[in-house]
Amino acid sequence: MYNYLVNGFKYEFDVGFRGFVHHNTVDNLLSAKTKPDIVRQKFQNEINANRFVGPFDSKPFTEMQLSSLGLAEKKMPGTYRMIHHLSFPEGSSINDNIPQDKCNVQYASIHNAIELIKTVGRKSFCAKTDISSAFRIINIKESQYKLFGFMWEGKYYYDKNLQMGCSSSCQIFENFSTAIEWIAKKHLFQR
Repeated sequence: MYNYLVNGFKYEFDVGFRGFVHHNTVDNLLSAKTKPDIVRQKFQNEINANRFVGPFDSKPFTEMQLSSLGLAEKKMPGTYRMIHHLSFPEGSSINDNIPQDKCNVQYASIHNAIELIKTVGRKSFCAKTDISSAFRIINIKESQYKLFGFMWEGKYYYDKNLQMGCSSSCQIFENFSTAIEWIAKKHLFQR
């Protein structure tokens, strides 16, 4: 795990894609087309954060797979998450070509938390953290940028970071967050 994480942060993370790039055209989802101002703002945020690259008048890679964009409303009304539909087209999507063993994750359950609190006792201290745009802080291999292409307003773009909706994102991020937890336990809380 140590080597996996060090190499991932040094040389970027492999999403596990084991298929062929399909030359395709896509149409964005209605949710994105009906709220273009929100999509434009999301684009600007991602470009400013150096995660999206573009716009290009033509495909920036000889082989480049395009996927649809959409918007999903978050819990707070009027706020949206941009989605990159990596499960389309069925049978030849990015997610169809990531082996299942790269997608499995076992999260801690509420039962695990209860048992831990019972073990520590009444004076236990609990805390929860949340990393904003968690997956987006993980860089993917440069050789895989061509898998994460999309179009907006007639221009081509690609994504350089792990995405919500990529079937291996949860496992990659879980490995990272488990390492952060281990570091905190071993080095921060033992002083």
